[in-house]
Amino acid sequence: MYPRYSLTTNFGDEGANLRISENIFQVPLWLEKQKFQFKSFDESFAVYDVYCELNGGRLKRIAPSLSEFDFEVDLYGMKSGEHSDKEMFLSSRKCSRPLRTFGREMKPHEMNIVADIPGDYFSLGAKKDFEEKNYFLKLLKCHEKKELAYWYTIREYHFYKNRLLTNNRASKFYFDPGFLFRKILTMVNYALRYFRKR
Repeated sequence: MYPRYSLTTNFGDEGANLRISENIFQVPLWLEKQKFQFKSFDESFAVYDVYCELNGGRLKRIAPSLSEFDFEVDLYGMKSGEHSDKEMFLSSRKCSRPLRTFGREMKPHEMNIVADIPGDYFSLGAKKDFEEKNYFLKLLKCHEKKELAYWYTIREYHFYKNRLLTNNRASKFYFDPGFLFRKILTMVNYALRYFRKR
């Protein structure tokens, strides 16, 4: 079981799994008191697998347009076809012949499927038509600009080209003229595009 509203958080102290203290696992605590009413497992829409992917049967309950398809849910794009007995995938991986496609504008990302958001970020298709990359290459996708900007509230002007524009001395940018140049260039480009559209 995993609560929608957290009653506990992780301080990320140094230990067996963390070499340095970090706050990346901190989550907001739910401070309101409420009487809990749990749904039965069969009634719940919130059933996920070990990849943190929504169960396909539960997704079909809230997206009835997919009810005729039998597919593996792979919205994070981390699953491998060889570990699934399904013949179809609904995935963020590239598909050479998708039957249906969806954009990625809403959060959580399942809502793009439920609301049938137009676009080509997610594809539904035959398992054999999806690209199969090495697991570590799939992990690298997490550091791409579009991934960071989707999952975290990072504005576009914090990126230089496709990399997050940061520096451990960013607060003293005057000591790093290269950083200052990239930051100004990025903000000017963003401002030009922003005001050009008005």
